[in-house]
Amino acid sequence: NIPLFLLGHSMGGMITFQFALQNPNAPVKAYILSSPAFGVKVQVPYFKDQAARVLMHVAPKFTIPHQITYEDLSRDSDLIKTYYKDPLRHTKFSAPLYLGILEAMESAKLRANEFKAPLLIISKGVL
Repeated sequence: NIPLFLLGHSMGGMITFQFALQNPNAPVKAYILSSPAFGVKVQVPYFKDQAARVLMHVAPKFTIPHQITYEDLSRDSDLIKTYYKDPLRHTKFSAPLYLGILEAMESAKLRANEFKAPLLIISKGVL
């Protein structure tokens, strides 16, 4: 009988948003999105975008470096230092990951008006 609140940060925020859209009757009291990934700050070079679209079909597990720096993710210098030490952080994307992120962002924009559940968005940036 404890109310369920679902929190997602960054890409988790996008995943949480998509979950709510796809599961409107989920027993969630409210959603909290912390700096949700509703857009990409850096410009993806055209050739990388096109390469991802080809790789999706011929080598979906192949990864290529992305342009996102740790400084793009936070203004907190202490936090950025931990990013460099974290062995689980990486600087490459596969085509399915990249294209899936783009699709989720576009879907969020197109379906935002369908979001009916209580929602708190916490963000320093522009949504």
